[in-house]
Amino acid sequence: MIKSWLNLLRVRQYYKNLLIFVPLFFGKVSIDAYVLGFVGFIMLCMYSSSGYILNDLIDYKRDKIHKEKKERPLASGVISRRLALLVMLSIVIISSAISYSLGWFFFLCGSVRAPSTVAFKVCLSICSFTSG
Repeated sequence: MIKSWLNLLRVRQYYKNLLIFVPLFFGKVSIDAYVLGFVGFIMLCMYSSSGYILNDLIDYKRDKIHKEKKERPLASGVISRRLALLVMLSIVIISSAISYSLGWFFFLCGSVRAPSTVAFKVCLSICSFTSG
């Protein structure tokens, strides 16, 4: 069951969020900046996971009949859609609270990331529907 949750949250994709640390290596910064970067990294990972869950919820019916994607936790029924939705909403609320506590810039970045992920997914769905 833990493996299913790790797959749903796409933990293997978290390495992409390490880019948040790049600016820290190009200047003299305090330990506080590294702490802030680490918390920001956690926030980005949470936002990423919520986007992956949203993607799986939207693609649920298509994934059920896909040769490989039918093994995903939602498509296979290992994790219920209702529970995944609850977890996704909880992650968004928690990551929004974290980003707000870090300051207006983090909150702005998080607030832009979530809707842009949804818009991107919707656009991809429309494009693949109309071109196929």
